[in-house]
Amino acid sequence: MAMATPISDNTIRVKLMSFNMHGFHQGCPVLDDMIELFNPDVLLLQEHWLTSANLNKFDNHFTNFF
Repeated sequence: MAMATPISDNTIRVKLMSFNMHGFHQGCPVLDDMIELFNPDVLLLQEHWLTSANLNKFDNHFTNFF
């Protein structure tokens, strides 16, 4: 699981990444590269086009996030 990086005693840096997937399978390769490059703490994903029955694909593919 990604963890926030402490900057000082009172400050925490949280890296957010927002991405329009244009479909789950189309967006995954780019998102995998971006996760490796930027190491975000929080992902905000739009337009994955998965139905409620298929949302488990996020858990299966992105095991370090919930």
